[in-house]
Amino acid sequence: MTESYLVLALILAFTLNSSNRWVRAGGTLLAALGLSMIAFSIVLADFDGTFSAMPPSLDAMDAYKPLILNVQAVVATIAAAFLAWAAWGQTKRGAATIPPQNTSSVFGLVSRYAHWITATLILCLVPMGLFISVLQPASAERAEFLAAHQSLGLAILFVVAFRLMWLLINPPPAPSPDLRPWERRAAHGVHIALYGLILAFPLSGFLMSAYGGDNIQFFGWPIPALVEPDSKALSIWATAHNLVLPGAFYLIIFAHIGAVLKHHFLDRRTSDVRRMLT
Repeated sequence: MTESYLVLALILAFTLNSSNRWVRAGGTLLAALGLSMIAFSIVLADFDGTFSAMPPSLDAMDAYKPLILNVQAVVATIAAAFLAWAAWGQTKRGAATIPPQNTSSVFGLVSRYAHWITATLILCLVPMGLFISVLQPASAERAEFLAAHQSLGLAILFVVAFRLMWLLINPPPAPSPDLRPWERRAAHGVHIALYGLILAFPLSGFLMSAYGGDNIQFFGWPIPALVEPDSKALSIWATAHNLVLPGAFYLIIFAHIGAVLKHHFLDRRTSDVRRMLT
């Protein structure tokens, strides 16, 4: 299961940035299908007893996670419908070939691939993490989800670290000249916050698993915990990973996506989204 998510991320990163309109449209439809499958798995859990069989020891926040998952299912369904519609438009529009390096106006393929690999894995990890919280602790399904969650989370850590190093030697394009000064500052702040959160999630998850005594794996390879189990430390890192960071992430990602949609549809600045998407 773990490898399939990584393969999906690699395929989407390539196809969404292809100069071939049919490949690009196919990638968009594949993204729509992936979102539909996420929504379907959540709806299925509503009816197959997954949520009704949640462990009784869950805390108050965990009790709301089925609701959060169902909200995500609604959002995923809407996004999938939008992407299916967008794919039709992509079949009518060509695109220039993008160089590997960043330019003064657009991100290059290396940055784009890293961006969309990260985005795809995050979209998979968010509902996966919520499912881990509500499944029976000793169930094989939870163990499988946990192993995939750990592996993909650490993969994101490596991809983002690579992307940051790439940006040091290959600076990003300058902000759009159409942005107001406060919009530039806000965009810069959101990007910094996103990088910080994306790095903090796998690090806090690693420490939570280590202090909780869980086995830590990276695509089947065991990773030493480096620390002894500690209930107090576990509580701190579990709160950070399961409550503080997700709350901040939802706020920042909604701001990021909201800004992209505003510039594209309300301000009619289609060139903005083309900086990171062919």
